[in-house]
Parts: sequence; C-alpha cells; structure tokens
Amino acid sequence: MLTARYDKFCFSIYLQICHVKNDITIFFLFQICFRHSCRTKLIGSLNNKLTDEQKSFIRGTPFGWMVELTESVKISRNLLTPLISRWVERLGGFDMSAQVVGFTYLDVCLGLGLRVVGENIDLNQEGLNSDSRNLFGASQVVDIDMVYDYILKHIKVLCLEDFGKLYVLLAISEFLLPNRNGTIFSILFNIVDDLGSIGKFNWGRVVYEFLVGSICEAKLFLKEKQSTKHFHVAGCVYLLQLWSFDHFLIPNLKDCQRTTKFPRILHWMEMKAGDNVIKRSLTNNTVVADVAASAEELTNPFVKEGFEVYGRQSKGTKIVDLIKAVEQQESVLGELQKELEDLNAMMIERKNQRQHQQGKMNFSDFGEASAGHSQTPNSNHPIGCIEFGNSGDRGHVEEVHFPNQDTQESEQSNMYVRRREGPRLRVKSIAIRTPFAAFSGRKRNK
Repeated sequence: MLTARYDKFCFSIYLQICHVKNDITIFFLFQICFRHSCRTKLIGSLNNKLTDEQKSFIRGTPFGWMVELTESVKISRNLLTPLISRWVERLGGFDMSAQVVGFTYLDVCLGLGLRVVGENIDLNQEGLNSDSRNLFGASQVVDIDMVYDYILKHIKVLCLEDFGKLYVLLAISEFLLPNRNGTIFSILFNIVDDLGSIGKFNWGRVVYEFLVGSICEAKLFLKEKQSTKHFHVAGCVYLLQLWSFDHFLIPNLKDCQRTTKFPRILHWMEMKAGDNVIKRSLTNNTVVADVAASAEELTNPFVKEGFEVYGRQSKGTKIVDLIKAVEQQESVLGELQKELEDLNAMMIERKNQRQHQQGKMNFSDFGEASAGHSQTPNSNHPIGCIEFGNSGDRGHVEEVHFPNQDTQESEQSNMYVRRREGPRLRVKSIAIRTPFAAFSGRKRNK
C-alpha cells in the first residue's frame, strides 16, 4: 500500500511490509520522506530582471536556454518516490513492469541540451585561485544565496563577462548540480572563469552521474529500512520528470502536441502531471522503450555527436524516417477520408432521387387505368376480365383478381402463404399404407 504526502520538497511514502511466519501475518509501517533541492526559484526570479543585452550574452553559452526558465519549474510531488522504488542499478534504468527502460546520457542531452562528449569534470577536485571566487572574500564556503544576493546588488555595475560568469554559476548550482546545503563546488569557479571554453566539458555526464549516484543511495536506503524517516536526493531530479514524459507519462491529450523546442525542457516545463495522470500512467504498463531525436534535434551539434558516440544515430535516423512516413500516410488517410465522405453524400443524394422518382411512377400507375384492367383504391390487386367457354361461342365472363407484383413478392417470402396456396403432396408407399395412414377419407374394404 503506497500513500504519498507532499510538504514543500518533501515526499512521504508509507510502505506496508508483510512478514509471514508460522501462518501469522505481521505488518510494519515505515514512513520515508524523500526531499530534494532542485528548483528554479532564484534563477527564475533573476530572469525577470535581465536586460536584452544580458540575455543575448547568456544565450551565447551552452546554458543559454536557462534564460527561459520560470520560478515554478519543479518535479511533480508524487513522481520521485515511485521512480526511486523502481530503479534497477545493475541495468541503469527503471522497472516499468513490462521491462526495464534505460536512463542514459542521451536522455540528459535531449532533455537539457547538455553535451555528453568532452572533458570530464571532477566535482571533488579543489579549485585553484579563481577571480569569481575572490568576489566573495575569504569565506570558506559559498552558497547559491550568496551568489544571488551579489548579482542583485551589483547587477547594474557588473560587466557582461562577470555577470555571465556568476549567472552560469548560479544556474548550474541551483538547478543542475544542487545539493542539500546549497553550497557550490569549488571547481566550478575555475570553470566559469573562462566562459569561452566552458563548452568543451562533458556537462551531461557530470549531471547524470551526480543524480544517478544519489538515486542509488536512495534505493539502498529504501531496501535497508533504516530508522531514519527522510532521505535527501541530490542532483537535478527534474530530469526524471523529463524522462517520464518521453517514456511513459501521458498528460492530457490536448497538451500532447509536437514541438520543435530544444532542449525538451522548454516544452515539458509547461506541462503539469497531476496525481491521477501519474497513477494512470504507472498502472497501464505502456512505455516507450527507446527514444530518438527528431530531424530538428539532430541538427544540433551536441545531439549529433552524442548519437554518433553511443551508436544510435542510425537507429534514430530510421525512427525519424518512420515518423515522416507516418505523417505522410496520415495525410493520405485524411484525403481518402474526405473522398469517402463525398462519395457517401453522393450515394445518399442519388438514393433520395431514385426514391423520389419511384414515388412519382407509383402515383402515376395508381391514377391511370388501362382499357382491359382497372384497380380500386381499396384493393392491392388489379381487376381483369376472363372469358370462360369454347372458342366458337362466348362463355360467361367473370372478374378475376390478379395479385400485384409487389404483393406477390411479399407473399412468396411468407412460408405460411406458400403452404396455404399449394400444400405439399405427401406420397406414401404401399408398405406403410395402414388404416391409420391414408390421404383420403376412404374406408378399408372389409
């Protein structure tokens, strides 16, 4: 039995664990609270204060899409817990009942637009003397709140380069690599000092490994059933929601529209996954095992080199071609449907015309009487004259009712009428001719 409660960034799960011993069932109730620090509150608030010149400068970096983020980008409240419980570390994916669906570098590349090829970043490495770090004095620890306050205080006097360094530092530390204390890894100060070469690093890999490492610890914590009531998941947990939208989470159909926005977070951040949507998507066992890039996304150099390195470009290209073929077939089906509707309307019109013409003909036949035949309004049978007698002398004349053709056809389809008009003659052999089986009223000769 799973029940989820939400309080800010707190996720609660009640696990009812059943132990059976000597035919006695004992229930233990554990409350586990999952928290995270992935948010866009500071960076979203800062985006509202940027000038066009500052936005243009940020867009020139690999993190230019962050100027589009709002303050309300966050993971759905009941999504983190079931995904952690379904994580399979050995296979690097989530158990979605039908199969284990992988969570890979390419999901980070498509979801966040980060490069998954390049120089690796060691977050445990101590940074050397940094100009960005020196802006905060001799403080040993610098957190995201200090950087945000400094930017707001000096936003009008900071040059574009210094502003860009602090902005990228804040965005990475608050959304991509957040931790429980909000502190900033010291190596990041040295990296942002040279914005011109910031794109050479493998940002997708460091974001992926930082998040997956925390997920593995959370799953181990869930298995060991420790007495601690909460666990803090570090990293960009919103990436799990982007992965869910691509693989199994189905929002309202009216929101499911194709988009060319890249990275995909710019499209999915507007979608809200409610509790009912999450519950329905987790129980219907319908998943997309593999996700591919669209033709527009493959034009991005980060996506192109990512698919080349991980050997899925050919597969992705085939899927793109398949999507194009499906769109073309849908267009043809639409045209055929329209033609079918036109033909149907034409058939209905011709049927109405034919019925109208038949009605006129029947009315004309009903109103006219031939010289040798007549028809009364209250009778369905025409009346004719037949002479009985020899050819030499005229015999008597009688009126004979001839059945109408339509009436005759209707009577022919009636079994009772056919038997009434001409009963079937039964012929019995001599062998079975007994006093109890005779056609006529003849009596037995004595």
